[in-house]
Amino acid sequence: ISIPGIGVNLMVVEGSDDEALKKGPGHIPDTPLPGSGGNFAVAGDRVLYGAPFLNLNEVRVGDEVRVKMPYATFVYRVQDSFIVTPEDITVLQPVGNEALTLITCDPPWDIKQRIVVRGELEQVLPAGSGS
Repeated sequence: ISIPGIGVNLMVVEGSDDEALKKGPGHIPDTPLPGSGGNFAVAGDRVLYGAPFLNLNEVRVGDEVRVKMPYATFVYRVQDSFIVTPEDITVLQPVGNEALTLITCDPPWDIKQRIVVRGELEQVLPAGSGS
C-alpha cells in the first residue's frame, strides 16, 4: 500500500490481530480483496509495530492511495475521513462501489475511537503496465 500524502509505502499482511499487525498494516479478514467489487479494509497501528498509520489523520480528501497486488495496481481517491467507536463495524460493510477503508486508533495511545479513511476506486492498472 502506498499513501504518498503521509509517506507510507508498505506491504499489507493478511489479518488484523496483534500478531499480524506486528508485521505491518493488515487486511481485515472477511473484507474482499481489491478487484472483487467490495470494500477492501486495512487496519494499521498508530504508535506500535513501526507506527504505519501514525499520520493517517493527515490524509486529505482527494489524496491518492495505491494498492499493488500481483494481478493489478488499484488506485483509490480519498473521499472521506471520519471518527467512529471501536464497536462500529459498519465501516467494513459494502458501500455500493469498490472502496478502500483504512482504520487506526485515535488519538495515539488510546483505543476510545477510530479514524476511518475511505477511498473510492478510480483506476486499475494491469500488472506489468509500469505501475
